[in-house]
Amino acid sequence: MTTFSATMRRLHSGLLFFVCLFAASFGYASSHREAPLISQDPLADNTDVYAFKSPDDPNTITIIANYIPFESPDGAPNFYDFGTNVRYEIHIK
Repeated sequence: MTTFSATMRRLHSGLLFFVCLFAASFGYASSHREAPLISQDPLADNTDVYAFKSPDDPNTITIIANYIPFESPDGAPNFYDFGTNVRYEIHIK
Protein backbone atom coordinates (compact mmCIF):
# COMPACT_ATOMS: atom_id res chain seq x y z
CA MET A 1 0.00 0.00 0.00
CA THR A 2 2.86 2.38 0.74
CA THR A 3 4.32 1.96 -2.73
CA PHE A 4 0.95 2.69 -4.33
CA SER A 5 0.43 5.90 -2.32
CA ALA A 6 3.99 7.06 -3.02
CA THR A 7 3.45 6.43 -6.74
CA MET A 8 0.15 8.33 -6.67
CA ARG A 9 1.77 11.22 -4.81
CA ARG A 10 4.51 11.44 -7.47
CA LEU A 11 1.93 11.24 -10.22
CA HIS A 12 -0.13 14.03 -8.67
CA SER A 13 2.99 16.17 -8.16
CA GLY A 14 4.04 15.68 -11.78
CA LEU A 15 0.55 16.44 -13.04
CA LEU A 16 0.37 19.58 -10.91
CA PHE A 17 3.75 20.70 -12.27
CA PHE A 18 2.62 20.36 -15.88
CA VAL A 19 -0.71 22.06 -15.22
CA CYS A 20 1.10 25.02 -13.64
CA LEU A 21 3.61 25.10 -16.48
CA PHE A 22 0.83 25.05 -19.06
CA ALA A 23 -1.18 27.75 -17.24
CA ALA A 24 1.89 29.99 -16.89
CA SER A 25 2.45 29.97 -20.63
CA PHE A 26 -0.88 31.78 -21.09
CA GLY A 27 -0.37 34.30 -18.29
CA TYR A 28 0.29 37.95 -18.91
CA ALA A 29 2.23 40.29 -16.65
CA SER A 30 0.64 43.53 -15.61
CA SER A 31 1.86 46.75 -17.11
CA HIS A 32 1.64 50.09 -15.38
CA ARG A 33 1.45 51.87 -18.71
CA GLU A 34 -1.82 50.17 -19.59
CA ALA A 35 -3.64 51.46 -16.52
CA PRO A 36 -5.83 54.34 -17.73
CA LEU A 37 -5.22 56.80 -14.88
CA ILE A 38 -1.47 56.37 -14.45
CA SER A 39 -0.86 56.48 -18.21
CA GLN A 40 -1.89 60.14 -18.03
CA ASP A 41 0.71 60.86 -15.33
CA PRO A 42 3.88 58.82 -16.03
CA LEU A 43 6.01 60.85 -13.58
CA ALA A 44 3.88 59.44 -10.72
CA ASP A 45 4.14 55.83 -11.89
CA ASN A 46 5.75 53.71 -9.17
CA THR A 47 7.26 50.83 -11.13
CA ASP A 48 9.21 48.86 -8.48
CA VAL A 49 10.02 48.84 -4.78
CA TYR A 50 12.93 46.85 -3.37
CA ALA A 51 13.72 46.19 0.30
CA PHE A 52 16.77 44.32 1.53
CA LYS A 53 19.21 44.14 4.42
CA SER A 54 21.80 46.85 4.10
CA PRO A 55 25.17 45.43 3.08
CA ASP A 56 27.04 47.92 5.28
CA ASP A 57 24.87 47.45 8.39
CA PRO A 58 22.82 44.24 8.76
CA ASN A 59 20.69 45.91 11.46
CA THR A 60 19.13 48.27 8.92
CA ILE A 61 16.98 47.86 5.83
CA THR A 62 17.58 49.65 2.54
CA ILE A 63 14.51 50.58 0.50
CA ILE A 64 14.74 51.63 -3.13
CA ALA A 65 11.76 52.79 -5.19
CA ASN A 66 11.69 53.25 -8.95
CA TYR A 67 9.44 55.73 -10.67
CA ILE A 68 8.99 56.78 -14.29
CA PRO A 69 8.82 53.61 -16.40
CA PHE A 70 10.80 52.90 -19.55
CA GLU A 71 13.65 55.16 -18.52
CA SER A 72 16.78 53.50 -19.81
CA PRO A 73 19.91 53.41 -17.62
CA ASP A 74 21.98 54.49 -20.60
CA GLY A 75 19.78 57.55 -21.22
CA ALA A 76 21.92 59.91 -19.14
CA PRO A 77 22.30 62.84 -18.85
CA ASN A 78 18.75 63.39 -20.14
CA PHE A 79 16.85 61.54 -17.43
CA TYR A 80 13.32 62.63 -16.58
CA ASP A 81 12.96 64.85 -13.54
CA PHE A 82 10.70 63.94 -10.66
CA GLY A 83 7.27 65.50 -11.03
CA THR A 84 6.80 68.85 -9.30
CA ASN A 85 3.12 68.14 -8.58
CA VAL A 86 3.67 64.58 -7.33
CA ARG A 87 4.14 63.47 -3.74
CA TYR A 88 6.39 60.40 -3.66
CA GLU A 89 5.72 58.44 -0.46
CA ILE A 90 6.72 55.04 0.84
CA HIS A 91 4.75 53.93 3.89
CA ILE A 92 6.49 51.42 6.16
CA LYS A 93 4.62 49.66 8.93
